[in-house]
Amino acid sequence: MSIEIARKLAKRFFDYHQLSLPVDVETLLAKYAEVEETYIPIEGDAICINNNKRPHIFIKKNMSPNRKRFTYAHELGHLQMPTHIGMIGCVTELSEHP
Repeated sequence: MSIEIARKLAKRFFDYHQLSLPVDVETLLAKYAEVEETYIPIEGDAICINNNKRPHIFIKKNMSPNRKRFTYAHELGHLQMPTHIGMIGCVTELSEHP
């Protein structure tokens, strides 16, 4: 996806929800999915299961407030991509890549 298309989609989403800064990403994500903060026994900050009518997202407990905010926004992004179906996992730490 080009950066121009991504910007247009983000603006459309922002306008549709009549958002203003700072965005309350926790409340916004709850509009799209069941969200549960819990222990996650694998590496990563969240698990997104998007194969039902209403997705379910498990967020790792005890993250710093900034990391938690990033993770909520990141998972919301997954839900906005029509090709992201099923159980989604990704790594956002640069140190995880060779």
